[in-house]
Amino acid sequence: MSQNQRFASDSLSTTSYKKSRISLGNHIGTSSILLIFVVLCFVSFAALSLISANADYILTRKVADRTASYYDACNTAERRIYQDPSSSMQFPLSDNQWLQVTIEQQDGVNRITEYRVYTDTDSMQYNESLPVFE
Repeated sequence: MSQNQRFASDSLSTTSYKKSRISLGNHIGTSSILLIFVVLCFVSFAALSLISANADYILTRKVADRTASYYDACNTAERRIYQDPSSSMQFPLSDNQWLQVTIEQQDGVNRITEYRVYTDTDSMQYNESLPVFE
């Protein structure tokens, strides 16, 4: 093998090595971009899950408070009916809701004819805002 042929084969192997090395760089960039995209997706889903869990917690607290106030009003109504059965009584549940109890007396027997929760819709103020950037 002559010296010129040996240099030619060395230059070919160097060229093929450089080409393969360049193509490796392209794959590393693609996988990095894919990894960044996947991490951003996970972070976005985690943030949405946290916001949803917080909203569910707030709603659960409101429902629990409303249920507790309803049963407190029911207990108060039962005690009041036992002590003094009058014709109609109202027991507050919240600022704009109350429990209406109406009693009817027939032949010395007290009978509950109405046991209903009423809501004053005129005084209610609805929050229609969307807290997107809070």
